Amino acid sequence: MTMTYLTLRLERRGPAAWIWMNRPEVHNAFDETLIADLTAAFAAVDADRNVRAIVLAGEGKSFSAGADLNWMRRLPSATFASPRPRPSLRLRRCGSASFRR
Repeated sequence: MTMTYLTLRLERRGPAAWIWMNRPEVHNAFDETLIADLTAAFAAVDADRNVRAIVLAGEGKSFSAGADLNWMRRLPSATFASPRPRPSLRLRRCGSASFRR
């Protein structure tokens, strides 16, 4: 678990892995980089058999404001007829392997 992330800080405290979202200037709002970092961090934590618990926390005043609206404005528009990849689905699947142990 020695990876470097742009939007996260990962630390170990005994058998617990603490994943800190580190975008306090936007209240830890989710964008493509944070989603990719969380996906990679959960995969790294899941691969570490010594981790028994995962704590997801947010730096600054807020845990998370949800989706970064500026990021969402930059995304191409989608209709029901033309679906686009959904980063939120990647995020939703992040912890599923960890919870099956």
